Amino acid sequence: MRVKINSRICYGTAEVCQIVGISKSTLLRRIRQLQESRGEK
Repeated sequence: MRVKINSRICYGTAEVCQIVGISKSTLLRRIRQLQESRGEK
Protein backbone atom coordinates (compact mmCIF):
# COMPACT_ATOMS: atom_id res chain seq x y z
CA MET A 1 0.00 0.00 0.00
CA ARG A 2 1.46 3.33 -1.04
CA VAL A 3 1.44 6.14 1.48
CA LYS A 4 2.58 9.71 0.96
CA ILE A 5 4.66 11.07 3.86
CA ASN A 6 6.22 14.53 3.64
CA SER A 7 5.75 14.53 -0.15
CA ARG A 8 7.55 11.17 -0.46
CA ILE A 9 5.85 7.99 -1.59
CA CYS A 10 6.44 5.04 0.75
CA TYR A 11 5.70 1.45 -0.27
CA GLY A 12 4.73 -1.58 1.77
CA THR A 13 6.94 -4.65 1.93
CA ALA A 14 4.74 -6.76 -0.35
CA GLU A 15 4.56 -4.04 -2.98
CA VAL A 16 8.34 -3.53 -2.97
CA CYS A 17 8.87 -7.27 -3.40
CA GLN A 18 6.45 -7.39 -6.31
CA ILE A 19 8.06 -4.38 -8.03
CA VAL A 20 11.60 -5.73 -7.59
CA GLY A 21 10.67 -9.35 -8.25
CA ILE A 22 12.02 -10.96 -5.08
CA SER A 23 10.50 -12.70 -2.08
CA LYS A 24 9.88 -11.02 1.26
CA SER A 25 12.52 -13.15 2.96
CA THR A 26 15.13 -12.11 0.38
CA LEU A 27 14.26 -8.43 0.84
CA LEU A 28 14.50 -8.64 4.61
CA ARG A 29 17.79 -10.58 4.42
CA ARG A 30 19.30 -7.93 2.13
CA ILE A 31 18.15 -5.12 4.43
CA ARG A 32 19.69 -6.93 7.41
CA GLN A 33 22.98 -7.43 5.50
CA LEU A 34 23.07 -3.76 4.58
CA GLN A 35 22.47 -2.71 8.17
CA GLU A 36 25.24 -5.03 9.40
CA SER A 37 27.70 -3.72 6.81
CA ARG A 38 26.94 -0.17 7.94
CA GLY A 39 27.39 -1.12 11.58
CA GLU A 40 23.74 -0.49 12.46
CA LYS A 41 21.72 -2.45 15.02
